[in-house]
Amino acid sequence: MGRSYAGVLGLLAFLTEIARGVSRSAGNESTVTTAVAALFVFAAVGFVLGELAGWIVNDAVRSRLAAEIAAAKPKIAASKPNVAAVAPAVPSAVTARPNVAATAAKPNPLPVKSNNPTTSAAARPNVPAAAGANNKS
Repeated sequence: MGRSYAGVLGLLAFLTEIARGVSRSAGNESTVTTAVAALFVFAAVGFVLGELAGWIVNDAVRSRLAAEIAAAKPKIAASKPNVAAVAPAVPSAVTARPNVAATAAKPNPLPVKSNNPTTSAAARPNVPAAAGANNKS
C-alpha cells in the first residue's frame, strides 16, 4: 500500500510543480528541477503514510476477525452434539494423579464392624474384657 501512495503523491506533486512553472512562465530547467525534488519528497511522504495506513487497516481487520471467530466458537460447538464448547484442560505432570488403578486396589483402612453378637470381648479391640463378659449372660 505504501508503494501505491508513494506513486500517486509523487506524481501529483510532480504535475503540480510543472503546472505551477508553466503558469508563472518560469524557466524549463528550474521548473523540472523543482518538480523532480517535489516528486521525491512527496513519494517518501506517500510511502510512509501508505505503510501506516496499511498497518492500521490490517490491524483492524485482524482484531475484528479474531472477535468474530471468538464469538462464533460457542455457537458452532453448541450446534454440534457431543462437542465441547471449550477444549478440556490437559493435566500437566504436576497435577496428574499417579496410577489411579493401583491406588484403588488398596484395602480399606477402616476396620469392618461385625454384627455377630457371639464375638468375644477379647476379639473386639475397643471393648474392655469385663464389659464383654457381662454382656454374655
